[in-house]
Amino acid sequence: MRSRQTALSLLPAVLFTSGMIGLPVLFLFVLGFFKIERGNFTSAPTTEAYASIFTDHFYIEMFFRSLWIALFVTLLCLLVGYPIAYLFYRAKGR
Repeated sequence: MRSRQTALSLLPAVLFTSGMIGLPVLFLFVLGFFKIERGNFTSAPTTEAYASIFTDHFYIEMFFRSLWIALFVTLLCLLVGYPIAYLFYRAKGR
């Protein structure tokens, strides 16, 4: 009973957060299907923009560069964070 009450009390926050993150992402995804000409969206949807992500050398290079940076930062955080966490774990309480 208590866990159900806790889950229900979290529902508004989860819905709010999901809406504030999910709706803009969905909006940008849908806008990606429309071509922009002179600052205006055309009415004909096209997959040209999404196809260029997989075919244009620039986007492929940026993807792998971003992936490399993410892996490097993750490794750096692990190398710094684990020893510090271990020191906190082994420290005597006050």
